[in-house]
Amino acid sequence: MSDAREIEQSACEWVVRAPLSPAEEAARDAWVAADERHAGALLRAEAAWHLLGDVPDSAATLSMADAATVAPGPAPRRRWRLALSGMVAAAAAVTLALVAPWQVAGDRMATRSGEIRRVPLADGSVTLIDGGSELVVDLQPKERRVTLVRGEAWFDVQRDEQRPFVLDAGRAQVQVLGTEFAVERIGGSVRVSVTEGSVSTWSTATPGVQQILHAGQSALFPASGQTPQVITEPEAMERRLAWRQGSIALSGETLYEAALRFNRYNHQQLVIEGAALRQQRLVGLFRIGDPQGFAADAATLLGASVDVTGNTIRLREKDSAQP
Repeated sequence: MSDAREIEQSACEWVVRAPLSPAEEAARDAWVAADERHAGALLRAEAAWHLLGDVPDSAATLSMADAATVAPGPAPRRRWRLALSGMVAAAAAVTLALVAPWQVAGDRMATRSGEIRRVPLADGSVTLIDGGSELVVDLQPKERRVTLVRGEAWFDVQRDEQRPFVLDAGRAQVQVLGTEFAVERIGGSVRVSVTEGSVSTWSTATPGVQQILHAGQSALFPASGQTPQVITEPEAMERRLAWRQGSIALSGETLYEAALRFNRYNHQQLVIEGAALRQQRLVGLFRIGDPQGFAADAATLLGASVDVTGNTIRLREKDSAQP
């Protein structure tokens, strides 16, 4: 194991061990002081732990307990360490790998599957465009208008009292002066999520009825045209928007659901064999661009086997693996 990997694992161990006794706190502080790389590793581990938030006990117990039956050993701390270990540094590094500056004054912009772009706009705003997405930007003297044609994007809007920022996502419309929010088109539905400040949003079906969303709130505009449902779940929102850091955050999704999310971003495709294995649930923070690493971690946790052939990564129960 490399020295960097050992540092990341030790940092994860300190995080999952909390709350610490006074003696343990002193030992942790001594560990941080021993090497200038330790402080950064600990911060990354704490950020990943915070991103995971309050994970449902049933999900953690199901996925991790099954792994324990395959590989007996210390249960909760080791299982959480496996879920975090090696993923923290990867999540930090992938931002530079996937997010590149792209200066535009207006026009249409699109990302390919698996591509995430950071786009500074001419008005000082910034948008992060998720893979497989398309925007049309039209910055006029009295109004800044962006149309989300497909996919998902997050916006950090430069405040301008004289020029409102209007986002058109088909069924859902959003207007702000300056704030941070994300919009995702999901089939015929649209989800608006506010990460900072507040936004005014309304449905094209009822343009006279506006709703104010504040930080930590999301609104889902259903394809049926019904009144959007407002949900206040800031931690769940942060996990859902982990793609901004080049990560996939799992908080109890099935292995099959996780595979679908990875397949959206990568040429290498995950295939899960076995109904029981597909339904196993996972918790962790994983690098978007490393499906093979995810498969290896999942196999360790769930007692499965991994077979890589070309652009196909197969996970199967060990009993059904080919000899």
